[in-house]
Amino acid sequence: MALIDTGATNTCVHEAILQTLGLNPIGSITSGTAAGPVQHNRYPARLEFPGDGIDREFTSVVGVNLTGQFVRLSTGVHPIIALIGRDVLADWVFTYNGVAGEVTISF
Repeated sequence: MALIDTGATNTCVHEAILQTLGLNPIGSITSGTAAGPVQHNRYPARLEFPGDGIDREFTSVVGVNLTGQFVRLSTGVHPIIALIGRDVLADWVFTYNGVAGEVTISF
């Protein structure tokens, strides 16, 4: 499960997953967090959005610890493994209708 995070400059992926995939860091970045600046590894990545035929190759994604982050849906509780940041959102027209509880994304 990925969460759209309008406050995130870069797209982030749970680092344990990136390591399980055997990816090696290609550098690091300092991120501003609620707890202050934190050093994170950067990894090469490509994200695909099933069913939409949308994929995006990145120079890098940021490896972060998303342990314990979940979203509750009608289908159950799902772990969050990625944060979709403004680097992806910059290519989208993203509309949130809070009254109707709807999100529309177009390209």
